[in-house]
Amino acid sequence: MIVVTFFGDDGYSLLYTLSNILTKGRPVPADCVPPTRPMNGALKMKKINIPVFAGGTALAIALVFPLSVRAQNASEALYKAKCVSCHGADGRGSPTGEKLGAHDLQSGDVQKISDKELSDIIANGKNKMPGYGKSLKAEEIQGLVAYIRTLKK
Repeated sequence: MIVVTFFGDDGYSLLYTLSNILTKGRPVPADCVPPTRPMNGALKMKKINIPVFAGGTALAIALVFPLSVRAQNASEALYKAKCVSCHGADGRGSPTGEKLGAHDLQSGDVQKISDKELSDIIANGKNKMPGYGKSLKAEEIQGLVAYIRTLKK
């Protein structure tokens, strides 16, 4: 449930719930909506400027979406720089990686490893794989984990 708060001239807030859209017409439980004090016996409502509201929403989406795309591209570039030589572009392994015993990143065995464990392996290394904890930031390691998740079969 999304609660949008608008402030009236007298400082009291009015709550609008998007219940018809988000709760499919079911009533919103009373404990989900904070109580408000009545204003002179009736609710004073502000007019919502739909084009401004829609424009603000579109702007927020436009700002957030490119960040996730850039993060994905940065993680992919980091994977190509640090991991491709052993794990291959598709994560299945390169000839060099096969000789070293690099795991197939698309396999169910790797994909079922928790994000924490995978982060630890990237940071500290495992078997013949070197650790990257000193050369990569924690956010970069998390990005690599997220990118590895996109490689699953």
